[in-house]
Amino acid sequence: MTVSARRIRGVFFDAGNTLIRMEYRAIAGALAAHGVQVSPSDVQRAEWRARVRLDASLAPGASTEHADTGARYLAYVLEELGVRDPVVRLALDAWRRAYNPPVGLWTDVEPEAAAALELARGAGLRVAVISNSNGSVRGILEEVGLARHLEFVIDSSEVGVEKPDPRIFTIALDRAGLAPAEAAYVGDLYSVDVVGARVAGLEARGRRPGRLILARAPPSTARSWRPSACRSRQAGAPPAWPSPRPSVAISQALVGLGGDGMRPQGSPAELDVAGPEAVGYRTSLWTCRRIVDLIRHHFGVVYHPDHVGRLLRACGLSPQRPQPRPKERSDHRGREWIQGDWAAVKKTAPARRPPRLRR
Repeated sequence: MTVSARRIRGVFFDAGNTLIRMEYRAIAGALAAHGVQVSPSDVQRAEWRARVRLDASLAPGASTEHADTGARYLAYVLEELGVRDPVVRLALDAWRRAYNPPVGLWTDVEPEAAAALELARGAGLRVAVISNSNGSVRGILEEVGLARHLEFVIDSSEVGVEKPDPRIFTIALDRAGLAPAEAAYVGDLYSVDVVGARVAGLEARGRRPGRLILARAPPSTARSWRPSACRSRQAGAPPAWPSPRPSVAISQALVGLGGDGMRPQGSPAELDVAGPEAVGYRTSLWTCRRIVDLIRHHFGVVYHPDHVGRLLRACGLSPQRPQPRPKERSDHRGREWIQGDWAAVKKTAPARRPPRLRR
């Protein structure tokens, strides 16, 4: 059965970084107590980048509930914030372990979570949570008011198996009375949530940092697009896209890319990705390899970087070279010079007498 032929009757959600998130304000406050001044927004951006690094660092079968995973996660966040002092890092790790046990930092609700759950329930879908947790996730969801939208919650510590093990998804399917082809899963970690759900036979979608995705075009392959292009040629109509031909959802996502490095030639669609930094990259420059990873992660399609360049041009995007920047350049010193020395050395026009008016 192809994905397009599926009839989805249920949607399962991850909890952490999907429906609930870290207390960014609490982390900023803990850092301020040690002389590090950052805003909650700074912590949020750093956590987005740290999440991408954590996903890539997880070994197959590694437990996300292990103490070392939490410590590594926080270490990545501090590194992304520029905190290098080992004393501060050790103090923050000790603070994290002692903060609000057993719930910890995961008590803030994602802004779009309630609306997403209501949308799914309103569509007649079975809605539940599958989470790797220490036994506290059900209580957290009840406390923040999201449990009323859910039929049940699967906690890994209660069932004795963690994602990405497909058995935890099978437990949820049995409880909901659904077949794997009738359910979809939304989570944040590709190596844990997406991989595990797809092995269990569910349709899986990754949640981007800062954005909750409920609907996506079904994943396909470049090979499946070639026959449709050939049929178009046989019918006498030239294909609208160069082969391999992307789906409409991919093309719209490419047109809506934010950040630097590409400029749309015309009116872009609504931004679907808030720039490379929003998905974990350090700079605001989109490259072909980054877009290859983005399409593979969210659509399940693998492109060669050269093919991505063709797709970008077909979407009306043009490559732009980044502005060269000397390593020794200092914007701070430049502003000081303009405000101080430049005012004294710049030439000024001589004062002119007002013209005489004829009487």
